[in-house]
Amino acid sequence: NVERSQPGGAPLAVGDLSAPSGGDHASHGSHRTGRDADVLFYLVDAAGRSVRGSGFYAFDVRGVSQLAAGGTAPSTLSAIAYFDTARNWAFVRALLSDLEAPVQWIFCAAGIKARLLQYAADYEPDPNLTVRASYVLHQPSSGNPHADHFHVRIACTARERGTGCLDAGPVWPWLR
Repeated sequence: NVERSQPGGAPLAVGDLSAPSGGDHASHGSHRTGRDADVLFYLVDAAGRSVRGSGFYAFDVRGVSQLAAGGTAPSTLSAIAYFDTARNWAFVRALLSDLEAPVQWIFCAAGIKARLLQYAADYEPDPNLTVRASYVLHQPSSGNPHADHFHVRIACTARERGTGCLDAGPVWPWLR
């Protein structure tokens, strides 16, 4: 749980979700299986205070973002925001630890992945979670690089596979 490990921060902001049983999604070609969600990154301001994301911040490899062209910053942020690596790792860690909602992918930009894996190498006590993250965190090879949010895809559970659920992509060894 992010709040337990990193208390007092802004709440998680969820963007687009798949319909519960899947189907067409007006904004996404990939949110059609009922197992996809966009989640905004945790942010901090210049003073290091946790602030709620707005969806307009795309981060570079240093964890710094300029407000996207035409975007409007929330009143709690200036035109510059910073990637909250500790809270974002706590979120990834919580997802990878939850076996009831097995994560197949967490799409994010390569620079974001590098930041999170470096943080995990420095602070994560469970090396298995760091290894899992190295597989699951992934920048898509085409389309949006996901420098401004996580795209989380939940894998089919064994029970769901038995009723016809199909994973498009790998079934990681720890999910078998």
